[in-house]
Amino acid sequence: MADQLSRDYAATALQFLKGEHRGSDTDETDNSIRRALRRKDLGAYDQDAIDRLRAFTRELARELHRRKASDYYQGPHGEYVDLRDFDVDRMVADWAERYPEIPRDLVAQFVPFAVYNYYLR
Repeated sequence: MADQLSRDYAATALQFLKGEHRGSDTDETDNSIRRALRRKDLGAYDQDAIDRLRAFTRELARELHRRKASDYYQGPHGEYVDLRDFDVDRMVADWAERYPEIPRDLVAQFVPFAVYNYYLR
């Protein structure tokens, strides 16, 4: 999959994939994505594209679950966990490079959400 996904296609799929966990029923998530893509008239369901987006979210979650062992962890910025504990800008640059088919602005929006979802909560 070398072509870049449309922003709307990727954003729609990520809305469902962001809540998916390792033990989740991927068939259920895939069916939800199919329905949403059809409802929004964003094109045909592409399993390779969805698998790549799923890999993106899972790899990001794994990195954030490493917490202090993460290469992106910068140390605490106060008494409580904080978004600044991770180098979000570097994460965006690295993940945008690893997943060039995902629009960079979408990666830039998703990474801070992932830090919140997998680290701050």
